[in-house]
Amino acid sequence: MDKKGVIGKATIERESHLEEQVCYGTFSGDMPESSFPFNAFVAELHEDFPMHGHEYSELNLVLDGEAIHKTDFEDYKIERGDVFVINGSHRHGFDEVKNLRLAIIQYNPYFFFSEQTELEELMGYHGLFDLETRTPKSRKFRQRLKLFSKQLFKVESLCHSMIEEFTRKEEGYQISIKGLFLQLVVKLSRAYAHSNREKNGTVVAMAQIMAHIRSNYHTNVRIEELAEIAGLSPSQMQRQFKTIYDTTPVHLINRLRVEKACQLLKQTQFELKDISTMTGYSTPSFFSAQFKQFLGLTPREYRNKVLEEQALMAPLTSLNQLPQV
Repeated sequence: MDKKGVIGKATIERESHLEEQVCYGTFSGDMPESSFPFNAFVAELHEDFPMHGHEYSELNLVLDGEAIHKTDFEDYKIERGDVFVINGSHRHGFDEVKNLRLAIIQYNPYFFFSEQTELEELMGYHGLFDLETRTPKSRKFRQRLKLFSKQLFKVESLCHSMIEEFTRKEEGYQISIKGLFLQLVVKLSRAYAHSNREKNGTVVAMAQIMAHIRSNYHTNVRIEELAEIAGLSPSQMQRQFKTIYDTTPVHLINRLRVEKACQLLKQTQFELKDISTMTGYSTPSFFSAQFKQFLGLTPREYRNKVLEEQALMAPLTSLNQLPQV
């Protein structure tokens, strides 16, 4: 097992006792199950923890104590109720630690989020969890949130429920964890959107635009419309969007349309002209040109290729359905 180097140690709570846990920052080192890329625990820190990164993403909820949270972008004080998300390419650590207790959720975002398209419509999801956010260029660490009273109680309860499920590993625990985790993500995304609604920061504005695009890419989304959401001129909006997401709004819209078209082309009841309309293209010829630009195939060629692959797999599927002897 390739665990690479040790990045630090923490005291973690396991049901009724405490134990020391070594942290590696890798999937193989920190996640007990290779087929289920997830880990959850309560950690206690009584001394500073060095700057480090992870292969996975990590959600932290401060339960007690305080510290200075260090990131590559800024350092700031954390205390009870603070939530922050560290994605794999970012580093963080803790200084001036005073009896810090954290509920820590370690996860592979592609495993948990890749098929959850409704999350893409939440502004708070893009602000807090989105892997595409380029925070180094936006100069401030914005993937953080402050919770109070009722919000904090609900989020803390969800974290403890996931930890309990993962510790006991009773029948169906993986399904239960997935459901609880998605509930947690939605609650935190809503809280982030609510707390940032009146703010006009770059990341917040671009997260609002991203959510709007994800919800409306199949319609005639205009640059002027997106600029109005951000409260910027069209040129300013496009420049800031490029800085944060390393792509343009138009390119993203076309990418999302092509991704949706690929799904629809697998369903033979839809004609190509119907798919063109459903994905927001003005004419079938423009749809075909854009599709080929992204995938190197026309929509018809892509459909034929998918149907051929499905035909090749059909005999194997039939064999798998035969009764066991």
